[in-house]
Amino acid sequence: MATKIINKKMLEIIQKEEPMGIGEESNCYFLKGTSDIIKIYFQPKRLNNIKFADKKSLYIAFPKDILVDVETNAVVANTMSYFPGEKIINGFPTDLEVAKLKEAYTILQEEIRQFSDIYMVDLCLDNILFDLKSNCFYIIDTGRWYKLPDVSALNQARIDINLSSALYNSGLSWLKDYLNLKEENPKLYDFFITSKDVRYCPFLEFLDTLILELETKFNQEVKTIGDLIPKTYKKS
Repeated sequence: MATKIINKKMLEIIQKEEPMGIGEESNCYFLKGTSDIIKIYFQPKRLNNIKFADKKSLYIAFPKDILVDVETNAVVANTMSYFPGEKIINGFPTDLEVAKLKEAYTILQEEIRQFSDIYMVDLCLDNILFDLKSNCFYIIDTGRWYKLPDVSALNQARIDINLSSALYNSGLSWLKDYLNLKEENPKLYDFFITSKDVRYCPFLEFLDTLILELETKFNQEVKTIGDLIPKTYKKS
């Protein structure tokens, strides 16, 4: 991390561009000539309010350079890495291979464990990106996270809640029309209910239970996310 001086005129030039992201306390813009984005605050901040600028990650958008106004010495912006990918709030890409999804999940798990002293309290689907090309998850918007010892399990639960919800949003609404699901497969039924309601649901266990049901009940081979919907339930 480095603290750099910037003046209002430079910020005004950047702010003439279309923001790539709009938030409650800041807007984000592409930083020309770099592979970074710049987050410009609506109200200046104190340096100690910029969290985790000492952390480095290939998959989490922690702050990088802190930008201080030359006249007021207040923090007016910071830079962070730009991550490719799409939000998964509406589900995973239908052509995503299940094996690849599991690989990406494992990488994300390992990354989360590296930051066991940071509680990722507001982690939500809006802040999780998935890049099909690199087969990676990326996490953005770390501003409301805070220090707390030994919170790996809590962070993992947040990840599972959100990815299970994304799995449900990938076309699994057919489960509500599945006759006798509660009696025939109570485990899958419980996962379906909790993922639909965005409550804790172990992601890999949910995925594997669903796949097993499709293979045994519907005789359907599952290789991609699109295969998670039985052919008899797919719209023609």
